Amino acid sequence: MISIIFDHPPGPESQFVEVERDGKSIEFGKWIQVGDFWHLELPEIDQLEKELALRKEFIEARKDRAKAYHSFWFYERGKGDKNEYNPRT
Repeated sequence: MISIIFDHPPGPESQFVEVERDGKSIEFGKWIQVGDFWHLELPEIDQLEKELALRKEFIEARKDRAKAYHSFWFYERGKGDKNEYNPRT
């Protein structure tokens, strides 16, 4: 969950502290100065979904690459059973 933290309840004394995800400070959005005020612009949900889909594709591609590497070095070169991983062989 993403939380936007303030130092007081909503009202004229309330000031922004930070943005957190699961208790850890994160960079989320972009700060823009408009006149005397600062706006925290957050990305649209569809943009976040597109970014997440790209990251998932990247992770799956890395997994496929790792499987191919494992298959070549530990199975096809005669270093052991395909389902067995032993880096010392």
